[in-house]
Amino acid sequence: RGGHAYLGVAPGTSPDVHLTNNDYDCLSCHTGSEMHGDGTMVEQRYAYSKLPKCENCHSGTNAINNYHLAHYDDFNCQACHSQDYNNCGSCHVHGEGARIPAYQGFKIASNPLTLIKPDYDFALVRRAPAAPDSWQEYGVAESSTFDALPTYNYTTPHNILKWTTRTQVEEGQSCSYNCHIRNEGGTLVNKELFLFQEDLLDWEATASQGITVDDKLPASWFTEKAKN
Repeated sequence: RGGHAYLGVAPGTSPDVHLTNNDYDCLSCHTGSEMHGDGTMVEQRYAYSKLPKCENCHSGTNAINNYHLAHYDDFNCQACHSQDYNNCGSCHVHGEGARIPAYQGFKIASNPLTLIKPDYDFALVRRAPAAPDSWQEYGVAESSTFDALPTYNYTTPHNILKWTTRTQVEEGQSCSYNCHIRNEGGTLVNKELFLFQEDLLDWEATASQGITVDDKLPASWFTEKAKN
């Protein structure tokens, strides 16, 4: 998954800028000491202290342009600099397999890792393959703790570009034209970029409702503007 994203294998995607501009491979960012670990048990992989950070190379960028000035403290870097990335869902292990087949998608949600990644309110999330009956073929008809975690996980796709379809706008358009939601004649343009409660399937609704963006975005985004 990571390699395919980095190489730009998926239709409509380009190789990661760290490959095309710098010819980086995995070890350019992920050191041996990181991969071997420090012997400390962590809650999950994003809690690991040795993970590389964008800021390790890109320091002092919080005020480098209007985008960063407006949103540096709102989103993780990938929310603006990632392309669409691979998702799948509802995996039935040793049964039907992924009942939501792999697809290229993009969703911004409320940050699901506020204790581990507390610096921003919103982050990219990737649909996870888990389902309540994933282990049915192993005698677990339905997981009793399925709703403990969201079905969309915090994610940092390795498919970075400086300019993406969300940040690159045509001349004369506002910088937010391809990313902020706006109401055009009752149609909410760009709404598909964000994870709403209505995007969740019935069996996902309880587990993931805490990270949806419902009532967390500016109310003005949903109000139709009067025509001049």
